[in-house]
Amino acid sequence: MTDAGAPADGDDGDADDERAAGSAGPDGPASARSPATDPRAPEPANPRRRLVVVGVVVLMLAASVGGIAWAVTQTGSTDATVPTTSFDHSYEGDGRTTLTYTGGDSVLAGNIVVEVDGDRATWAALRFGVGDDDIITTGDSVVLVGVEPGDDLTVRYVAGDLDAVLANGTVGNGG
Repeated sequence: MTDAGAPADGDDGDADDERAAGSAGPDGPASARSPATDPRAPEPANPRRRLVVVGVVVLMLAASVGGIAWAVTQTGSTDATVPTTSFDHSYEGDGRTTLTYTGGDSVLAGNIVVEVDGDRATWAALRFGVGDDDIITTGDSVVLVGVEPGDDLTVRYVAGDLDAVLANGTVGNGG
């Protein structure tokens, strides 16, 4: 009994497979596999695919360079400078000292920090009705309470990473 799909006796079926695969033809046997007839054959290089891959690589490179450039411009401004300012203080007695801005560059009240023996506060916090974004003008003053002669008084400019001493002195010894 023979199976309908099995090759006849003496025929192993290879001839039919070779003809179906296109390995023999009018010009002779085929030497290369064709993707149309053999799914194991390599696909020919597609120039569009190469162009897409190159485009993606260039785009990623541009994004990386752009990201680095942005990060460099966002980290610590190199043009941040300490303003030129002048302050004076006078001990009024009874634990009170007046600190006066006597002139210089425009500065924001939130950037001026007054320090007395390690205790710190911004100019805005020390003066009623003044906000961090208000500009200190010549003649503006704050009254420091609980300050005694001999206490160290330091005025600092603080903006971002910048922290610089603008003036310092000892209470009771003048400005």
